[in-house]
Amino acid sequence: MSYRVHWMNTGEIEVALGTSLLGLGYNPKMPGGQILTYGYQERIERADGTVGSGTMVPIPLYYIEGTKQKIIVDTGTNPETCKEGEVLTEAYGGRQYWYTTPEQDVRAQLGRLGVTPEEIDIVIMTHLHLDHIGNTKLFPNARFIVQRDELAWFMAPPIASAFYYPELRHYFADIMDQVDCIEGDMQVENGLDLVLVGGHTPGSMVVLIETVNGKVGLVGDFYYNYVNMEYDWPPGAYWDLGEWLRNSRRIKQMADIVIPNHDYYYMKLYPEGVIE
Repeated sequence: MSYRVHWMNTGEIEVALGTSLLGLGYNPKMPGGQILTYGYQERIERADGTVGSGTMVPIPLYYIEGTKQKIIVDTGTNPETCKEGEVLTEAYGGRQYWYTTPEQDVRAQLGRLGVTPEEIDIVIMTHLHLDHIGNTKLFPNARFIVQRDELAWFMAPPIASAFYYPELRHYFADIMDQVDCIEGDMQVENGLDLVLVGGHTPGSMVVLIETVNGKVGLVGDFYYNYVNMEYDWPPGAYWDLGEWLRNSRRIKQMADIVIPNHDYYYMKLYPEGVIE
């Protein structure tokens, strides 16, 4: 059994280098003493007249074509979630700038494949940070697969916890009767497996998908970008650094094609947005 993976971008975020790369990528053993992400900009001029630095990163979700059930991975963002993301990151001390357009609407993107949100049977949640959960309420007939530990930390976060905010509980509280909690690894269909890897968050999962060209690994934010993967260099936002380092090597052994979640370099490799 082989499937096709469709990448759909629902928006973008201006991400500080310290979020993308632990320690801002500094190390004297690296060329020039520092590594940078693809697309990093020293000067980003914003619409409000302010200026920042960092990387503009996509906010994708994925549709898996060829499965018995209609399956997506994560849910992306929308205009309301973008506003919420800006307000909350500013309130918690790390202001981000979020953007989306009508063309990036999830309904429009699925519609290009002849699919509606109401037809989706399964939503696999790699983890529960805001840029992955923005459209949970658009899928009234889906079952949401999430790691039990991930949901527990999301619903009752500690007072000091990056990107787990109590104000976000409604994204899952309102669909709780649609949630299927799992503990550990799981096979969804033949050739479609979930593997618990943690590291970035307590319940971060990799989605392994059999395709004609090999096994694709959708890693969520375990790898923000291709630099994280290339150098085994963690993102600045992590939960368990030791677990991240152990499972970084493991992921590259499990998958033939590894897809970091927040990197426009993906479109240089797959300009049609499809892996098959």
